[in-house]
Amino acid sequence: MHGLGGAGDWTNLAYSGISSAADFILNTTSVLYRQKYYRYINARWGYSRALFVWDLVCEANGTEAWCDGDTAYNTRLQSVKNSFDSYDPFAHLTTASQGGGWNAWDSDPKWPNGYAITGVSQMHSYEYKDNMDMKITLEIMKLLFYI
Repeated sequence: MHGLGGAGDWTNLAYSGISSAADFILNTTSVLYRQKYYRYINARWGYSRALFVWDLVCEANGTEAWCDGDTAYNTRLQSVKNSFDSYDPFAHLTTASQGGGWNAWDSDPKWPNGYAITGVSQMHSYEYKDNMDMKITLEIMKLLFYI
């Protein structure tokens, strides 16, 4: 799916005529359009052996829908995952991410519930961009005990 590049871009998208950004995930009409879009994406690119993973949502905790909390968002993410699974005969892996860093928005960047849904974890952090070698080493050590 295409990144919005910031909340101000919502008004430039076709979906903005259907619902607000906050209501986009639950709005009945937008759900029907997204289902068609997901089906198209799978038909267009899903056959490719070069496709490794479907990235269902990038930096979820930076979206309007995250305002409803982790539990509500996980329910929505499961719905998107189910859609991709139903359209994908090759059963590609799926992923989703949170972003912003280890302490952003009071959310756990490891997002255990989200990763339990998608199966492939990724984490975006910008806090230590100038010293990532040290931070990665420390976080890997923590993750070994987390898994």
